[in-house]
Amino acid sequence: MAAILELVQAGYLNRLLLSQDVCTKTMLKAYGGMGYSYVLEFVVPELKRLGIMEDQIGKILVENPRRVLTFAEPRP
Repeated sequence: MAAILELVQAGYLNRLLLSQDVCTKTMLKAYGGMGYSYVLEFVVPELKRLGIMEDQIGKILVENPRRVLTFAEPRP
């Protein structure tokens, strides 16, 4: 979390993306793992506690992935 805060403060907000990996059954909540909601339930509140603003979190979680994952048709 501290590294994310440092990157935001250093001006890299537009380049940040967050992800997590859930690749085995034991990583699911039903089997004792953190589940798919880990970023929203644990990471986001911690980022807010560290002083990252709601609009900055929206940029990291919504706007940046939208921009990066938007595919354009190749030029002829």
